[in-house]
Amino acid sequence: MKTCTRCGAAFQGEGQICPHCRRELDEAGPGGSQEYEASHAAAPEGGHGHAPSAHAVAGRAEGSADAPPQGGIGETDPEEGLTRSRFLTNTALTVGGAIGVGYLALGLRLLFPNVSAASTPLQDVGPVAKFPSMSPTLTTIIQDNVQDGVYVVNLSQGTPSQNQLIALDFHCTHLNCPVTWYPGVNGVGRYICPCHGSQFTIEGVHVAGPAPRPMFRHQVVLKNGRVLIGGIIS
Repeated sequence: MKTCTRCGAAFQGEGQICPHCRRELDEAGPGGSQEYEASHAAAPEGGHGHAPSAHAVAGRAEGSADAPPQGGIGETDPEEGLTRSRFLTNTALTVGGAIGVGYLALGLRLLFPNVSAASTPLQDVGPVAKFPSMSPTLTTIIQDNVQDGVYVVNLSQGTPSQNQLIALDFHCTHLNCPVTWYPGVNGVGRYICPCHGSQFTIEGVHVAGPAPRPMFRHQVVLKNGRVLIGGIIS
């Protein structure tokens, strides 16, 4: 930043006088600004006898102590600002991408469950007597190398046959929260999701809330009086 030798205003550019003074001198006569600069090459600021113009006062105000100095706190390095902006943008994209991948995986599970029961070996969860009539019993299995929850339901009025046993994955089909069985809801009982209030019947049918589909069912095999649970089939 320079100071005009004619009016004292701060300006940027070549020469000793600001663009405003240059215009005034050139309008007064051809080559006026060049003659002025040549004759005042060594003249100190304010030593040429001209009264400061209105734009000179404004220029001094801009260069006063109230304004931040060049390169100070009030001035941003364009390259630094661009780098910071790029960093924040890349960070946001990275975090957003990670979240997106998580929800994509969940969405794929909801839309396309693993229909291959063979992918999860049958697991013995106990004798058939362990599962009373019309009372979902939460039990655990190992699925995808982690412990998971399954509600085993005896839909008979006594000892069930093969087709009277069902096993329901205990995750809500909305956002995968674990549901809880409440026997006294509406006189018949409901699985209720604590996250957003989705509700399902004892057979896993969706009846309320934002869940997009029924609860997932696991393979069930009744063998020698024992209940075996496999992978998700629907």
